[in-house]
Amino acid sequence: MRAPRYIVTMPVRYRKVAEAEWHKGRTVNISRSGVLFQADQLWERDTTVELVLELPATPMSATPARVSCRGRIARVAAAPAPDTLPALAAAFEDYEFQRWPSGAA
Repeated sequence: MRAPRYIVTMPVRYRKVAEAEWHKGRTVNISRSGVLFQADQLWERDTTVELVLELPATPMSATPARVSCRGRIARVAAAPAPDTLPALAAAFEDYEFQRWPSGAA
């Protein structure tokens, strides 16, 4: 059964594992099993990637958080319109959730 997806738009940084340069993108949707994000760099399926999601503070959690993820590209989606970016779907293999200390955002 496919995990429910939630439409969440937030910045994401991504790179191939062991690559020095981070790229910037924007999430389209997310689930417990992966994330779909707009990307200016397109990679082949099964490419191993690292992603960093910056979660804002919310009424439920007054402190921003960072999620560092490792996964693989599961799907490459074409740009839906001429002025938009294509998207990569990354399946999560591992992640680490980190709370930022107060005032460190």
